[in-house]
This record gives sequence, C-alpha cells and structure tokens, in this order.
Amino acid sequence: MGNDKAKEVLTEFERLSEEDKESIVKAFIHHLGQIGFSLDELTKMDLKDLEIIKSTIGGLILTRDKSTI
Repeated sequence: MGNDKAKEVLTEFERLSEEDKESIVKAFIHHLGQIGFSLDELTKMDLKDLEIIKSTIGGLILTRDKSTI
C-alpha cells in the first residue's frame, strides 16, 4: 500500500512546474525534514505523511489550473 501511495505522490509531483517543485520541497523540509522525491525515498515514509504531501500537491495543482482559466 505504501508503494502505491508513493507512486501517486510521485506522479502528482511530476506534474508540477520546476518553481512549484522547489516550493513544495522547501515547505516540506521545514515540516518533515529532508525529502527525496524518488520512489525509493517516498516508500520509506509514513502513509499519513504521504497523504499530506499528496493532498498539498493536489491543492497546488488545482490552484494553478484555476488561475489559468
């Protein structure tokens, strides 16, 4: 299950612009420590943390999509 959630997070992360990726990484370093956005690194994380990351990325994507309409 953790592997599936990690794949979901990575897929969402890859949709971000480089600028948004940098912002997300900086924000999560502050809250969760150093995060590597690779499948190996993400599968080591707690499912709760993965869900938080996925939700945050999803919210950023929605915000960006709505602002271009």
